[in-house]
Amino acid sequence: LSSDSFEEKVVEVANGTASGAAQAYLPLVMFHVSWCVHCKHALPEFEDAARMVDEQVQKGELAHLSVRPKFFVMECDLDAAAKKVCQDYTDTTFPTIYLFRNNRAIRFNRPRVAGVFAWWAPYVSRPMLTQFAEAAHVAHLGSQATDFVLKSDLTGKAVEAWHEVALDFLEDLRFFVVEPSSAAGKELVGAAPLVTVRGPDLEPVPYRGEMDKDSLRAWVNFNRFMPVTEVQDWSLPMLLSSGLRVVTLVHAGGPASAEARAVFEREAKELRGAGRYIFASLNMSDERAKGYLWRTHPLIYATHQFRLKGRTADTCLIFVFSGAKDYWEDDTFVDPKAMNHERLAGLLSNPAAAYDGSWLSFAREKREMFTRVATSSAVALGCATVVPLMLLKLCW
Repeated sequence: LSSDSFEEKVVEVANGTASGAAQAYLPLVMFHVSWCVHCKHALPEFEDAARMVDEQVQKGELAHLSVRPKFFVMECDLDAAAKKVCQDYTDTTFPTIYLFRNNRAIRFNRPRVAGVFAWWAPYVSRPMLTQFAEAAHVAHLGSQATDFVLKSDLTGKAVEAWHEVALDFLEDLRFFVVEPSSAAGKELVGAAPLVTVRGPDLEPVPYRGEMDKDSLRAWVNFNRFMPVTEVQDWSLPMLLSSGLRVVTLVHAGGPASAEARAVFEREAKELRGAGRYIFASLNMSDERAKGYLWRTHPLIYATHQFRLKGRTADTCLIFVFSGAKDYWEDDTFVDPKAMNHERLAGLLSNPAAAYDGSWLSFAREKREMFTRVATSSAVALGCATVVPLMLLKLCW
Protein backbone atom coordinates (compact mmCIF):
# COMPACT_ATOMS: atom_id res chain seq x y z
CA LEU A 1 0.00 0.00 0.00
CA SER A 2 0.98 3.61 -0.60
CA SER A 3 -0.48 6.60 1.22
CA ASP A 4 -2.97 7.13 -1.64
CA SER A 5 -4.01 3.51 -2.00
CA PHE A 6 -4.38 3.22 1.81
CA GLU A 7 -7.08 5.86 1.70
CA GLU A 8 -8.84 4.17 -1.22
CA LYS A 9 -8.45 0.49 -0.30
CA VAL A 10 -8.59 0.68 3.49
CA VAL A 11 -10.16 3.83 4.92
CA GLU A 12 -12.97 4.23 2.38
CA VAL A 13 -13.73 0.51 2.33
CA ALA A 14 -13.73 0.06 6.11
CA ASN A 15 -15.83 3.17 6.69
CA GLY A 16 -18.38 2.19 4.06
CA THR A 17 -17.67 5.22 1.91
CA ALA A 18 -16.26 3.39 -1.12
CA SER A 19 -18.29 3.44 -4.28
CA GLY A 20 -20.52 0.42 -4.80
CA ALA A 21 -23.51 -1.06 -3.06
CA ALA A 22 -21.75 -3.49 -0.76
CA GLN A 23 -18.43 -3.70 1.03
CA ALA A 24 -16.18 -6.11 -0.87
CA TYR A 25 -13.79 -7.07 1.94
CA LEU A 26 -12.41 -6.19 5.38
CA PRO A 27 -8.86 -4.82 5.11
CA LEU A 28 -6.24 -6.50 7.31
CA VAL A 29 -3.09 -4.37 7.26
CA MET A 30 0.42 -5.04 8.54
CA PHE A 31 2.35 -1.82 9.14
CA HIS A 32 6.08 -2.51 9.00
CA VAL A 33 9.46 -0.85 8.48
CA SER A 34 12.42 -2.06 6.44
CA TRP A 35 14.91 -2.18 9.33
CA CYS A 36 12.73 -4.17 11.77
CA VAL A 37 13.91 -7.75 12.46
CA HIS A 38 10.50 -8.78 13.83
CA CYS A 39 8.87 -7.45 10.66
CA LYS A 40 11.18 -9.57 8.50
CA HIS A 41 10.11 -12.66 10.44
CA ALA A 42 6.41 -11.77 10.41
CA LEU A 43 6.04 -10.78 6.73
CA PRO A 44 6.43 -14.30 5.25
CA GLU A 45 4.07 -15.64 7.91
CA PHE A 46 1.54 -12.95 6.98
CA GLU A 47 1.89 -13.81 3.29
CA ASP A 48 1.43 -17.52 4.03
CA ALA A 49 -1.68 -16.71 6.03
CA ALA A 50 -3.11 -14.75 3.09
CA ARG A 51 -2.66 -17.82 0.89
CA MET A 52 -4.25 -20.05 3.54
CA VAL A 53 -7.30 -17.79 3.80
CA ASP A 54 -7.58 -17.66 0.00
CA GLU A 55 -7.57 -21.47 -0.07
CA GLN A 56 -10.33 -21.51 2.54
CA VAL A 57 -12.37 -19.18 0.34
CA GLN A 58 -11.83 -21.39 -2.71
CA LYS A 59 -12.96 -24.47 -0.76
CA GLY A 60 -16.09 -22.69 0.46
CA GLU A 61 -15.00 -22.87 4.08
CA LEU A 62 -15.70 -19.18 4.65
CA ALA A 63 -19.14 -19.14 3.06
CA HIS A 64 -20.63 -18.10 6.41
CA LEU A 65 -18.83 -14.74 6.18
CA SER A 66 -20.81 -12.05 4.41
CA VAL A 67 -17.61 -10.01 4.04
CA ARG A 68 -14.18 -11.66 3.98
CA PRO A 69 -10.78 -10.39 5.08
CA LYS A 70 -8.19 -9.18 2.57
CA PHE A 71 -4.50 -8.86 3.44
CA PHE A 72 -2.38 -5.75 2.83
CA VAL A 73 1.08 -4.58 3.89
CA MET A 74 2.32 -1.01 4.24
CA GLU A 75 6.00 -0.05 4.56
CA CYS A 76 6.02 2.90 6.91
CA ASP A 77 9.49 4.20 6.04
CA LEU A 78 8.92 4.09 2.27
CA ASP A 79 8.43 7.86 2.04
CA ALA A 80 7.22 10.84 4.08
CA ALA A 81 3.59 10.34 3.07
CA ALA A 82 3.60 6.69 4.17
CA LYS A 83 5.23 7.65 7.46
CA LYS A 84 2.51 10.22 8.11
CA VAL A 85 -0.25 7.63 7.50
CA CYS A 86 1.44 5.09 9.79
CA GLN A 87 1.74 7.59 12.63
CA ASP A 88 -2.03 7.48 13.00
CA TYR A 89 -2.03 3.73 13.65
CA THR A 90 1.35 2.77 15.09
CA ASP A 91 3.54 3.69 18.02
CA THR A 92 7.18 2.64 18.26
CA THR A 93 6.31 -1.05 18.00
CA PHE A 94 6.58 -2.87 14.69
CA PRO A 95 5.01 -4.73 13.08
CA THR A 96 1.58 -3.38 14.01
CA ILE A 97 -1.42 -5.19 12.53
CA TYR A 98 -5.03 -4.01 12.34
CA LEU A 99 -8.24 -5.27 10.82
CA PHE A 100 -10.45 -2.37 9.75
CA ARG A 101 -14.22 -2.67 9.93
CA ASN A 102 -17.28 -0.66 11.00
CA ASN A 103 -15.28 2.56 11.45
CA ARG A 104 -12.90 0.75 13.82
CA ALA A 105 -9.34 -0.51 13.81
CA ILE A 106 -9.06 -3.83 15.66
CA ARG A 107 -5.52 -4.59 16.74
CA PHE A 108 -3.94 -8.02 16.39
CA ASN A 109 -2.16 -8.97 19.61
CA ARG A 110 -1.32 -12.65 19.26
CA PRO A 111 1.64 -14.75 18.09
CA ARG A 112 2.69 -13.59 14.62
CA VAL A 113 2.59 -16.94 12.85
CA ALA A 114 0.70 -17.99 9.72
CA GLY A 115 -1.74 -20.32 11.45
CA VAL A 116 -2.79 -17.69 13.96
CA PHE A 117 -3.17 -15.00 11.30
CA ALA A 118 -5.25 -17.38 9.17
CA TRP A 119 -7.54 -18.19 12.12
CA TRP A 120 -7.85 -14.67 13.49
CA ALA A 121 -8.67 -12.87 10.26
CA PRO A 122 -11.93 -14.80 9.52
CA TYR A 123 -12.80 -14.88 13.23
CA VAL A 124 -12.85 -11.10 13.62
CA SER A 125 -14.56 -10.77 10.22
CA ARG A 126 -17.61 -12.70 11.36
CA PRO A 127 -21.05 -11.08 11.71
CA MET A 128 -21.32 -9.41 15.10
CA LEU A 129 -24.79 -10.73 15.86
CA THR A 130 -26.05 -14.22 15.18
CA GLN A 131 -29.80 -14.64 14.98
CA PHE A 132 -31.51 -17.90 15.85
CA ALA A 133 -35.12 -18.90 16.25
CA GLU A 134 -35.23 -22.54 17.38
CA ALA A 135 -35.82 -23.31 21.06
CA ALA A 136 -33.21 -26.09 20.92
CA HIS A 137 -30.48 -23.48 20.40
CA VAL A 138 -31.22 -21.93 23.80
CA ALA A 139 -30.19 -25.12 25.59
CA HIS A 140 -26.75 -25.02 23.92
CA LEU A 141 -25.98 -21.43 24.86
CA GLY A 142 -22.90 -21.13 27.05
CA SER A 143 -21.90 -24.77 26.69
CA GLN A 144 -18.57 -23.94 25.04
CA ALA A 145 -18.10 -20.19 25.44
CA THR A 146 -19.62 -17.12 27.04
CA ASP A 147 -22.73 -16.17 25.07
CA PHE A 148 -24.70 -12.94 25.45
CA VAL A 149 -28.26 -12.87 24.10
CA LEU A 150 -30.62 -10.00 23.35
CA LYS A 151 -34.33 -10.69 23.04
CA SER A 152 -35.76 -7.85 20.99
CA ASP A 153 -37.53 -6.83 17.81
CA LEU A 154 -34.93 -6.62 15.06
CA THR A 155 -35.93 -3.08 14.14
CA GLY A 156 -35.52 -1.69 17.65
CA LYS A 157 -32.75 0.63 18.85
CA ALA A 158 -31.65 -2.07 21.28
CA VAL A 159 -30.32 -4.14 18.37
CA GLU A 160 -28.25 -1.20 17.10
CA ALA A 161 -26.74 -0.70 20.54
CA TRP A 162 -26.18 -4.45 20.92
CA HIS A 163 -24.27 -4.53 17.63
CA GLU A 164 -21.93 -1.78 18.84
CA VAL A 165 -21.35 -3.58 22.12
CA ALA A 166 -20.55 -6.78 20.24
CA LEU A 167 -17.85 -4.92 18.32
CA ASP A 168 -16.29 -3.79 21.60
CA PHE A 169 -15.85 -7.41 22.69
CA LEU A 170 -15.15 -8.83 19.25
CA GLU A 171 -12.32 -11.18 20.21
CA ASP A 172 -13.58 -12.58 23.50
CA LEU A 173 -17.35 -13.05 23.42
CA ARG A 174 -20.24 -14.16 21.21
CA PHE A 175 -23.45 -12.20 20.80
CA PHE A 176 -26.88 -13.38 19.69
CA VAL A 177 -30.28 -11.88 19.02
CA VAL A 178 -33.70 -13.57 19.06
CA GLU A 179 -37.11 -12.22 18.19
CA PRO A 180 -39.72 -12.37 20.98
CA SER A 181 -42.24 -14.18 18.74
CA SER A 182 -39.83 -17.01 17.86
CA ALA A 183 -39.66 -20.33 19.68
CA ALA A 184 -36.28 -19.31 21.08
CA GLY A 185 -37.70 -15.99 22.23
CA LYS A 186 -40.51 -17.72 24.08
CA GLU A 187 -37.95 -20.00 25.74
CA LEU A 188 -36.21 -16.96 27.23
CA VAL A 189 -38.47 -15.90 30.08
CA GLY A 190 -39.24 -12.20 30.39
CA ALA A 191 -40.65 -9.33 28.38
CA ALA A 192 -38.60 -7.90 25.51
CA PRO A 193 -36.28 -6.19 25.31
CA LEU A 194 -34.11 -8.18 27.68
CA VAL A 195 -30.54 -9.43 27.83
CA THR A 196 -29.09 -12.54 29.38
CA VAL A 197 -25.78 -14.37 29.44
CA ARG A 198 -24.90 -18.05 29.55
CA GLY A 199 -21.47 -19.51 30.18
CA PRO A 200 -19.41 -21.88 32.33
CA ASP A 201 -19.49 -20.99 36.05
CA LEU A 202 -21.12 -17.60 35.49
CA GLU A 203 -23.44 -16.03 38.05
CA PRO A 204 -24.62 -12.90 36.23
CA VAL A 205 -26.03 -9.80 37.85
CA PRO A 206 -29.48 -9.02 36.33
CA TYR A 207 -29.64 -6.16 33.86
CA ARG A 208 -31.34 -2.99 35.04
CA GLY A 209 -31.51 0.16 32.99
CA GLU A 210 -32.13 1.54 29.54
CA MET A 211 -31.12 -0.42 26.45
CA ASP A 212 -28.46 2.07 25.40
CA LYS A 213 -24.91 1.27 24.33
CA ASP A 214 -23.11 2.52 27.44
CA SER A 215 -25.38 0.71 29.88
CA LEU A 216 -25.30 -2.53 27.89
CA ARG A 217 -21.53 -2.36 27.53
CA ALA A 218 -21.02 -1.86 31.27
CA TRP A 219 -23.28 -4.83 32.00
CA VAL A 220 -21.48 -7.09 29.52
CA ASN A 221 -18.07 -5.97 30.77
CA PHE A 222 -19.00 -6.91 34.33
CA ASN A 223 -20.83 -10.16 33.64
CA ARG A 224 -18.21 -11.73 31.38
CA PHE A 225 -16.29 -12.63 34.55
CA MET A 226 -16.92 -15.52 36.90
CA PRO A 227 -17.55 -14.78 40.60
CA VAL A 228 -13.82 -15.37 41.13
CA THR A 229 -11.49 -15.41 38.12
CA GLU A 230 -8.12 -17.14 38.39
CA VAL A 231 -5.28 -14.87 37.25
CA GLN A 232 -3.77 -16.71 34.29
CA ASP A 233 -2.39 -15.89 30.85
CA TRP A 234 -5.82 -16.01 29.20
CA SER A 235 -7.68 -14.02 31.88
CA LEU A 236 -5.13 -11.34 32.73
CA PRO A 237 -5.57 -9.21 29.56
CA MET A 238 -9.34 -9.15 30.10
CA LEU A 239 -8.97 -8.19 33.78
CA LEU A 240 -6.53 -5.41 32.95
CA SER A 241 -8.58 -4.02 30.05
CA SER A 242 -11.91 -4.16 31.88
CA GLY A 243 -11.32 -0.85 33.66
CA LEU A 244 -12.96 -2.38 36.74
CA ARG A 245 -11.54 -2.64 40.23
CA VAL A 246 -10.37 -6.20 40.76
CA VAL A 247 -10.31 -7.42 44.36
CA THR A 248 -7.62 -10.10 44.37
CA LEU A 249 -6.73 -12.84 46.83
CA VAL A 250 -3.04 -13.75 46.74
CA HIS A 251 -2.65 -17.24 48.20
CA ALA A 252 -0.02 -19.94 48.51
CA GLY A 253 -2.03 -22.66 46.76
CA GLY A 254 -2.54 -26.22 47.90
CA PRO A 255 -4.58 -27.56 50.83
CA ALA A 256 -3.24 -24.96 53.26
CA SER A 257 -5.11 -22.10 51.59
CA ALA A 258 -8.21 -24.09 50.58
CA GLU A 259 -10.34 -22.71 53.41
CA ALA A 260 -9.27 -19.12 52.73
CA ARG A 261 -10.10 -19.54 49.03
CA ALA A 262 -13.52 -20.95 49.88
CA VAL A 263 -14.28 -18.05 52.24
CA PHE A 264 -13.07 -15.52 49.67
CA GLU A 265 -15.33 -16.99 46.98
CA ARG A 266 -18.31 -17.01 49.32
CA GLU A 267 -17.79 -13.37 50.28
CA ALA A 268 -17.13 -12.42 46.66
CA LYS A 269 -20.48 -13.83 45.57
CA GLU A 270 -22.18 -11.75 48.26
CA LEU A 271 -20.40 -8.53 47.35
CA ARG A 272 -20.41 -8.66 43.52
CA GLY A 273 -24.19 -8.20 43.37
CA ALA A 274 -23.63 -4.50 44.06
CA GLY A 275 -21.66 -4.25 40.82
CA ARG A 276 -18.76 -2.30 42.38
CA TYR A 277 -15.98 -4.86 42.01
CA ILE A 278 -14.99 -8.03 40.27
CA PHE A 279 -12.93 -10.66 42.07
CA ALA A 280 -9.85 -12.71 41.24
CA SER A 281 -7.41 -15.07 42.89
CA LEU A 282 -3.68 -15.40 42.26
CA ASN A 283 -1.98 -18.69 43.07
CA MET A 284 1.66 -18.17 44.10
CA SER A 285 2.45 -21.82 43.41
CA ASP A 286 1.83 -21.03 39.72
CA GLU A 287 5.21 -19.75 38.49
CA ARG A 288 3.70 -17.66 35.67
CA ALA A 289 1.25 -15.93 38.00
CA LYS A 290 4.02 -15.46 40.55
CA GLY A 291 6.25 -13.92 37.89
CA TYR A 292 3.48 -11.55 36.82
CA LEU A 293 3.08 -10.32 40.40
CA TRP A 294 6.83 -9.77 40.76
CA ARG A 295 7.04 -7.78 37.52
CA THR A 296 4.00 -5.59 38.05
CA HIS A 297 3.38 -5.37 41.81
CA PRO A 298 6.68 -6.14 43.57
CA LEU A 299 5.40 -4.68 46.83
CA ILE A 300 2.59 -7.25 46.93
CA TYR A 301 5.07 -9.98 46.01
CA ALA A 302 7.51 -8.96 48.75
CA THR A 303 4.76 -8.64 51.34
CA HIS A 304 3.43 -12.10 50.60
CA GLN A 305 6.80 -13.84 50.22
CA PHE A 306 8.68 -12.16 53.07
CA ARG A 307 6.43 -10.22 55.45
CA LEU A 308 3.59 -12.73 55.73
CA LYS A 309 5.17 -16.06 54.81
CA GLY A 310 5.32 -18.39 57.78
CA ARG A 311 3.10 -16.28 60.04
CA THR A 312 0.01 -18.28 59.12
CA ALA A 313 -0.49 -21.56 57.31
CA ASP A 314 -2.55 -20.08 54.45
CA THR A 315 -0.38 -16.95 53.84
CA CYS A 316 -3.06 -14.83 52.14
CA LEU A 317 -3.16 -11.18 51.18
CA ILE A 318 -5.96 -9.18 49.58
CA PHE A 319 -5.31 -6.18 47.35
CA VAL A 320 -7.18 -4.28 44.61
CA PHE A 321 -5.93 -3.35 41.15
CA SER A 322 -7.41 -1.48 38.20
CA GLY A 323 -5.62 -1.54 34.88
CA ALA A 324 -1.88 -2.01 34.61
CA LYS A 325 -0.74 0.74 36.99
CA ASP A 326 -3.24 1.53 39.72
CA TYR A 327 -3.50 -0.62 42.84
CA TRP A 328 -4.34 -0.38 46.52
CA GLU A 329 -2.85 -2.49 49.30
CA ASP A 330 -2.66 -2.83 53.07
CA ASP A 331 -0.46 -5.54 54.55
CA THR A 332 -2.99 -6.09 57.35
CA PHE A 333 -5.73 -7.09 54.88
CA VAL A 334 -5.13 -10.83 55.12
CA ASP A 335 -8.41 -12.35 56.26
CA PRO A 336 -11.14 -13.00 53.63
CA LYS A 337 -13.71 -13.09 56.44
CA ALA A 338 -13.05 -9.36 56.98
CA MET A 339 -13.80 -8.53 53.34
CA ASN A 340 -16.91 -6.35 53.10
CA HIS A 341 -17.98 -3.12 51.43
CA GLU A 342 -16.80 -0.98 54.34
CA ARG A 343 -13.34 -2.58 54.42
CA LEU A 344 -12.89 -2.24 50.66
CA ALA A 345 -14.18 1.35 50.61
CA GLY A 346 -11.74 2.22 53.40
CA LEU A 347 -8.85 0.72 51.47
CA LEU A 348 -9.72 2.56 48.26
CA SER A 349 -10.16 5.90 50.03
CA ASN A 350 -6.85 5.68 51.91
CA PRO A 351 -4.17 7.78 50.13
CA ALA A 352 -1.41 5.82 51.86
CA ALA A 353 -2.72 2.59 50.31
CA ALA A 354 -2.87 3.89 46.73
CA TYR A 355 -0.18 3.46 44.08
CA ASP A 356 -0.62 4.91 40.60
CA GLY A 357 2.68 4.45 38.78
CA SER A 358 3.86 8.05 39.29
CA TRP A 359 7.45 8.80 40.35
CA LEU A 360 6.30 9.74 43.85
CA SER A 361 4.28 6.54 44.08
CA PHE A 362 7.24 4.54 42.75
CA ALA A 363 9.56 5.94 45.44
CA ARG A 364 7.04 5.25 48.19
CA GLU A 365 6.50 1.72 46.89
CA LYS A 366 10.25 0.94 46.94
CA ARG A 367 10.66 2.43 50.43
CA GLU A 368 7.77 0.36 51.75
CA MET A 369 9.10 -2.73 50.01
CA PHE A 370 12.55 -2.30 51.61
CA THR A 371 11.00 -1.78 55.05
CA ARG A 372 8.81 -4.86 54.84
CA VAL A 373 11.58 -7.13 53.63
CA ALA A 374 14.00 -5.76 56.21
CA THR A 375 11.59 -6.29 59.10
CA SER A 376 10.44 -9.75 57.99
CA SER A 377 13.14 -11.53 60.02
CA ALA A 378 16.28 -10.94 62.07
CA VAL A 379 18.42 -12.18 59.19
CA ALA A 380 16.76 -9.81 56.72
CA LEU A 381 17.14 -6.91 59.14
CA GLY A 382 20.81 -7.71 59.58
CA CYS A 383 21.36 -7.83 55.81
CA ALA A 384 19.44 -4.61 55.30
CA THR A 385 21.63 -2.89 57.89
CA VAL A 386 25.06 -4.35 57.15
CA VAL A 387 25.03 -4.40 53.33
CA PRO A 388 24.44 -0.63 52.88
CA LEU A 389 27.16 0.10 55.47
CA MET A 390 29.61 -2.13 53.63
CA LEU A 391 28.82 -0.44 50.32
CA LEU A 392 29.29 2.97 51.87
CA LYS A 393 32.62 1.91 53.30
CA LEU A 394 33.79 0.59 49.94
CA CYS A 395 32.72 3.75 48.16
CA TRP A 396 34.33 5.95 50.79
